[in-house]
Amino acid sequence: MPNEYQVSEAAREFDPAGERERRAKLRRSEISDRVRILSAGILAVVWGLFVGESRGPNVLIARAQLLWAAGLGILALLLDYSESFLGYTDAKVRWGNWLRYGVNIMFYAKQIATFAAAIALLVGTYRLLHVPPVAAQTHYTYWKGFTADDSDQSHQQHSSNLCISEPDPTTKNVTATKDTLHCDGSVDGGHLYLKCQQNLTLTGFLAERSSYNGTWAVGAAVGGQSTGTFEYSYVQDDACSVVSR
Repeated sequence: MPNEYQVSEAAREFDPAGERERRAKLRRSEISDRVRILSAGILAVVWGLFVGESRGPNVLIARAQLLWAAGLGILALLLDYSESFLGYTDAKVRWGNWLRYGVNIMFYAKQIATFAAAIALLVGTYRLLHVPPVAAQTHYTYWKGFTADDSDQSHQQHSSNLCISEPDPTTKNVTATKDTLHCDGSVDGGHLYLKCQQNLTLTGFLAERSSYNGTWAVGAAVGGQSTGTFEYSYVQDDACSVVSR
């Protein structure tokens, strides 16, 4: 059993102010750790949205908010570094209280930067989730050439215009317009197959932005079928658009 002298001695050794200071330092260290984790996490999320598989036209909708989130996250990390550096300098040099004031300013400033970065990320995410998807712009290439009919003994050539969309990166499907006819088709191993209105088909080798040469056919395979050849040369990008069905 502790005697009265021992109890009073323990009471005298207890320092409430020192205990509060110790707890404050512990909590301050924990807060700084969470700031680093939050800031790094915000940067990782923004980076993933810009360069990951989710990257697309919709990201441009929230571009400003996401860039603000990334910038504020980097600022929070810089303020955290500055706080540590000033604290180290104060411990080594002892240049007065102004370094201590700087440490405190950096500590509270990084809290503000972290909160602001999180809010910017939340706003950007909200815009991504609540704005209708933006369709990716389709690019077209304009081609000019001629067609010839095998049944024409004079081998007369007829001028023709062709507009082809860029192939879909996944399906390799394209849409096109031959003069005034709408066509659907696909690219396979450098060969472009087009099936157009009025039962017209074109099959040939497509040299990217160079030439498209091959054969065409109209009508049924048995009886009433017309065939011929075609040659197209690339002219320029985005100079036309396909005719809808």
